[in-house]
Amino acid sequence: ARDLEEAEVSLALVSNAAAMLQPLDRATAAAAEDVALVELPLCRVEALVELGRLQLELGMAGKPQAARWGCPVDPRETSGMEVAERFSNVLQGREPSELFQATAEAPIEGDVDPLEEMGRATLSEALRAAVASRHLASALRAAEALALDAYGVACPEAAFEYLAWLQSIEVSLWAQTTLGELLPQSHPEAVQLRQLERLQSHWLAPRTSEAFGVIVRRLERESPTFQG
Repeated sequence: ARDLEEAEVSLALVSNAAAMLQPLDRATAAAAEDVALVELPLCRVEALVELGRLQLELGMAGKPQAARWGCPVDPRETSGMEVAERFSNVLQGREPSELFQATAEAPIEGDVDPLEEMGRATLSEALRAAVASRHLASALRAAEALALDAYGVACPEAAFEYLAWLQSIEVSLWAQTTLGELLPQSHPEAVQLRQLERLQSHWLAPRTSEAFGVIVRRLERESPTFQG
C-alpha cells in the first residue's frame, strides 16, 4: 500500500480535475438525442473512476482486507468439521479435544467510513457511465474495485451484484478484443470504429461533434455490437 499522504494528494488532484470536467456532462447532455442515455466523454469517466478508487482507498485505510472477506463461521459446518477432526486426532494418537481455532478476524458490519461510502457511490456512478458510454477498460477498473474491495461478505448482495458486473465486462472486453483481431481492417465496421476512437482521443466532448453522432447512429443501425 502506498503512503497515506501520497494518496491524499492524489485525491485532491483528481477531485479538482473531476470538478473541472463536470461541465462536459451538461454539454454532452445538451447534444444527446435521448436524455436518459447520456454518454459521458472518456476523460470524465476516467476521472470518476480514479476519484472513486482513491476515496475508497482512503476510506478503507487501516482496515485489513482479510477481515472484509473473512467468511463468518456457520455452526452447522463447524460441528461436522469438529467431529471429523476429533476422529482424525484419535487415529493419529492425539488428544481428541485439541481442535483447530481460526484466527481470522470477522468482517465488521455497520462501521463504514464516510469517505468509503462516498467512494462506493462515485464508483457506482462511474461504472454505469462507463458501460453506457462503452468505455469498457474504465468500467473494468470500477467494477474490480466495487466487486473485490468495496463490500466483501459484510454486504453479500452488493458484492455479488458487482461480481456479476465484473464478469460481464471481462467477457465483453474479450469479445471486443477478439472482434478487433478477426475483423479485416478494410471492413466498414472496423473503419467506423477507428474513426470513432480517433474522435474520442482528440475531443474532450466528442458527443457534441456532428461527425461523432453520424458514426454512432450508423453503427447502431448496422453493427450487432452496438445494437441493444
